[in-house]
Amino acid sequence: MLTITEIVSMTTKKAKVFTDGRPSLILYSGELKKLGWEEGSQITEEQYERVLNDTVIKRAKLYAMHLLQDQDRTEKELTDKIRRAGYDPEIAQAALDYVKGFGYVDDERYAENYISRNSGVKSRRQIRQDLAKKGIDSDVLESLLDDNADEHDEHRAVARLLKKRHYSPNVRDWDEKAQKERDKQLRYLASKGFTYAAVRYVFDHWDEFE
Repeated sequence: MLTITEIVSMTTKKAKVFTDGRPSLILYSGELKKLGWEEGSQITEEQYERVLNDTVIKRAKLYAMHLLQDQDRTEKELTDKIRRAGYDPEIAQAALDYVKGFGYVDDERYAENYISRNSGVKSRRQIRQDLAKKGIDSDVLESLLDDNADEHDEHRAVARLLKKRHYSPNVRDWDEKAQKERDKQLRYLASKGFTYAAVRYVFDHWDEFE
């Protein structure tokens, strides 16, 4: 037998049910009333497993599917979202495994698409940082970055940012003010993760990008 040790309200209609050492269950007030569950109630393992699998995990799976309707997500992003909705790690993992079984979540595919979209827009370092935050495995990430390495993309990204900032390094009349502005742009590009070699190339060959 299991004991319901605590029932904590999450909203006016929803609560989290805690039992002895088992994943907590998120249930609606109407479901709790129908089950007759209260703090201190004794329930069988069979009752717990039935509610866990037929109601809570099923609901978590549907929530995961709903999240993927809006946008593609990494395993970490999806798991974090499910956890923030209040589900325990074991239940979040069950929901993740479910959608992965259909191929709806694929970190390598996500990373490939992200690199493809952002090459020539962001620096390699910025792309690496972005994908690391999204939970992409470091070995997978480095392999994909190497496969998609193209210094011309880095150059185009630098030129695109400079144009967006309305700056042209092709200054004819060089003076102290122009040098300060050039240094300002160099610092900005460095902060975005671009290498000095890539920036210097664009500055020295600006005619190629106009």
